[in-house]
Amino acid sequence: MAKDAQGIILSPPTRKKPKVTMEMKQEKALAMYLEGKLVEDIANEMGVVESTVYSYLQPSVLNGKLPMNHLFEQKKIDAVNKYLDEHPSAMARDVIEALGRDDYGYGIVKCCQAMREKPF
Repeated sequence: MAKDAQGIILSPPTRKKPKVTMEMKQEKALAMYLEGKLVEDIANEMGVVESTVYSYLQPSVLNGKLPMNHLFEQKKIDAVNKYLDEHPSAMARDVIEALGRDDYGYGIVKCCQAMREKPF
């Protein structure tokens, strides 16, 4: 073990891991999705829950790199949009509770809400 001039044991130098930015996570999730991986598999590989993967993919939906109907069934997109038309101030959890927690999650609701807020 290395010691300094006074005989104190020195700790080995620590190597800092490069900081992973949100943009890097979004790009990785998109690349994995475009390779054909399922959202569930991406979540497992990245060590996050599925709703986080959807949040990583949301910017790609908003900027047109990834059509929303590639992520979600069109009938579910239509159901969420219909509910949001009828309840414009609804929170995501309200939509999920109304449409069914087993069939709808934060990913689809947040994407639909973001598309509504997107400036054209």
